[in-house]
Amino acid sequence: MEFRIKTCLLLLIVMGLSQAIVYGSDCGGQKILTQKTCVGDDLDLEEKRLYQMVNEYRIAQGLSSIPSSPSLQLVANRHIRDLAENHHLLSQRGLHWIHGWSNCPYDAENPQTFSCMWEAPKRLRTPYPGMGFEIFCGDLDVKYRDFVMTANYAFNTWKKSRLHREVILNQGTWKRYSWKAMGVGIYKGFAAIWFGTEPDPLSKRNP
Repeated sequence: MEFRIKTCLLLLIVMGLSQAIVYGSDCGGQKILTQKTCVGDDLDLEEKRLYQMVNEYRIAQGLSSIPSSPSLQLVANRHIRDLAENHHLLSQRGLHWIHGWSNCPYDAENPQTFSCMWEAPKRLRTPYPGMGFEIFCGDLDVKYRDFVMTANYAFNTWKKSRLHREVILNQGTWKRYSWKAMGVGIYKGFAAIWFGTEPDPLSKRNP
């Protein structure tokens, strides 16, 4: 009996290790910014749904779909988890500071901080060769801490916002950009999409 118990325990440990290898580590704290793989870096079903909704919206407007980018998926996942887990380290100053990270501030009125967003793919050591641009949905206010984000909520929120629509549809300021990569992240009460103008070397057309 003792031998069987030890064997079962060993099997459970091996299974746990293999799951960690496949799905990534359950990163916390500043590990979110440094680990090679973390839980959530791959698309889950709700994130796939949001990815598809965005591309269906673009196609309905006569635009091409955007290839899914594993690199930008990782960036999207890490940013919303950084906001959720390390919000106490965020600089909550400046315009649209929510695009900042716990290790670098962002202020839409201060060009010196723009690299905090643009260079996130490089800072997280992904192979993505270009800059990243983010749209975000969520609120760090404590009264929303039990809110669970969905693909529908995020998409409809962005669709109602002219500035977010322009990013998604390459209109207005974003007309001169052509998106070649997209990464989606949903975690707790947050959703983010990261866009890029360069193809991701890890990319397949659809997730």
